[in-house]
Amino acid sequence: MEKTERVDPIRRNLFRFMFVGVAGVLVPATTAAAGIKFLWRPDASARQINAGKIEDYEVDDMVLFDDGEFFLTRLPEGFLAINQRSTHMRCKVTWDPESREFRSSCDGSRFDDKGEVVSGPAPRPLGTHAITVDAGELIVDVGEENVRKRDRYEPGRFSWLG
Repeated sequence: MEKTERVDPIRRNLFRFMFVGVAGVLVPATTAAAGIKFLWRPDASARQINAGKIEDYEVDDMVLFDDGEFFLTRLPEGFLAINQRSTHMRCKVTWDPESREFRSSCDGSRFDDKGEVVSGPAPRPLGTHAITVDAGELIVDVGEENVRKRDRYEPGRFSWLG
């Protein structure tokens, strides 16, 4: 007669309890950590970029600042920092100096030199960034949380007048 080894039911239940307990702690903790990482926006994305001296810009200049994802232009009435992301699909727009328009390659939207919609599907003008002047230097507040949404271009509202 063969001898069969009996497994202790208490030991088996203890193993199950420990496995379920550890999984019951790890799964919610991992899910919470992933959720916090997804939702948390570090302050490092909000920053300032020194765009140079006021006198370095001529009226109608359009300069791309890749690092801050914005274009800086000098208009007759002042400066305007225009966000590089389209208001439709958030794709980066490019500047076409010949037509003096911003163009989005992914949705076909076009914007004038102030970021106003020329043709859609973009629902509103390109966003802008605040500009301050410190000792003759243009300082632009960049970062996604610093993009100012607008319905239309209003001289003086989003530009530094100088």
